[in-house]
Amino acid sequence: MHTELDRCQGKWNYCLIHVFVHNVGAGLDIRINDATTLEEFESIDFDYRDFRTFTVEQVALLKPQEHVGKIKAKVVWLQDCSVPAIAHGKLLKLKECHVADPTRKIRLQLWEGCIGQVEKDESYVLENLSVRERGELYLTSTKDTTIRVSEEKVQVPELILRQQLEVKQHKQEQEVEQEVLTTVQGPVCGVKLADQRQCSSCHKGQLAFNLTAISHRCEACGFCQRVGSYVQAVNGTVWVNEGDVKLPLTLTSTVLMTYLSQNDLQELFADVRLVEEHFFEVGVFENQYNANNVVVIVTTGNV
Repeated sequence: MHTELDRCQGKWNYCLIHVFVHNVGAGLDIRINDATTLEEFESIDFDYRDFRTFTVEQVALLKPQEHVGKIKAKVVWLQDCSVPAIAHGKLLKLKECHVADPTRKIRLQLWEGCIGQVEKDESYVLENLSVRERGELYLTSTKDTTIRVSEEKVQVPELILRQQLEVKQHKQEQEVEQEVLTTVQGPVCGVKLADQRQCSSCHKGQLAFNLTAISHRCEACGFCQRVGSYVQAVNGTVWVNEGDVKLPLTLTSTVLMTYLSQNDLQELFADVRLVEEHFFEVGVFENQYNANNVVVIVTTGNV
């Protein structure tokens, strides 16, 4: 049966016959067995998405990648400004917020066109969201997401708001204590970057990846998804002359893309060799790095 399912990857209009269905949180799981068979149809006219109205507490019981048809919630915290981020190999704008209803609070990522549609302390009806997980479950907008102001104001209990503020403040204090940065300015004497695709579920890099294939199974978590769902990531090491010492510093994909976008050089991200050449052309950079020698902020030396 697993061989048949692999054969159907990237194809539609298949019906599973003789399966077990059971409830998992607010969703459903389907289990196959030796009696399960596949039947192909010319067309199946139905929408696979779940358009129920969820509470935030019900959303917290879902699994990554599950569709959330509708929630009604209040924006209780909103990031000051958007930041550049990479999704599906493209540079996009991202802004985060926290939404809550009488049951719970959850983090929500707003992409591109959804960013300007919300304001703090307003209540909204949000449709066609998706569940993601990175440390904790959160929601993200999709290309089909719609946001409209709710006619009915969502009342969030004071207990939930108070807990959020305490947790948020505690995390910020931890970050300030742990993130001590060192600044070094000097010429680049070496750079080595690698282009990888990362799983959108577990965010692990893939050692072997075929861009011409329809689907790819993650080497770390085993999640099989379309090739286009994997995110392009460029990571590596830059060596900076600090006196007589060649200091190796780690460059992450996020830091690189932030630097390139701030200097209108996003097109270089498509080819790591162009990024490497750019470092030598500019020559001198100012790098702020943490205790693990990971660069947090990079600017040209003449800024």
